[in-house]
Amino acid sequence: MMKKMLVAGVAVAAAMSVAASAGASTYFAGYTTAVGPSGLTPTVNFSAPGGAAVDVTVTDCCIVGDYYAAYVDGSYIGSTPFEPLNGSTLSSAVFSATLGGGTSHSFYLVDQTTAILPAGVYVQIDSSAAPEPASWALMLIGVAGLGAAVRSRRSASLKGAVA
Repeated sequence: MMKKMLVAGVAVAAAMSVAASAGASTYFAGYTTAVGPSGLTPTVNFSAPGGAAVDVTVTDCCIVGDYYAAYVDGSYIGSTPFEPLNGSTLSSAVFSATLGGGTSHSFYLVDQTTAILPAGVYVQIDSSAAPEPASWALMLIGVAGLGAAVRSRRSASLKGAVA
């Protein structure tokens, strides 16, 4: 009986995680270019629900040694890590942010290097894959149910041992 309940609990959790990631939306995906002398990329405008949590993925595509400060709705959300010019790794990072009110939002990058050359950067802005409140409630109910089943089973076995 307990094995069946645990297997059912795992199956429900797996289905919920697939449903949460399947519901993720991509608000923007594409390349932009930082240009001199400012090091700014053009502003990318995108539509998304106000107050939504997003994951912003920034990956330098071309020049080792570039790294970028990222801004959503004019607010700094983080910088990709510095990678040395003589290294072999392109700078990349994923940032989490909460969008401001309204449905129109903006994103831009600022090149943080001193030698600002035209450099391509891949940007993807997705809704965060965090479960919705209803999913959290369902998971908590499931965990509570498993706990109650374990407790009642222990209680029944203790009553049998005493008698």
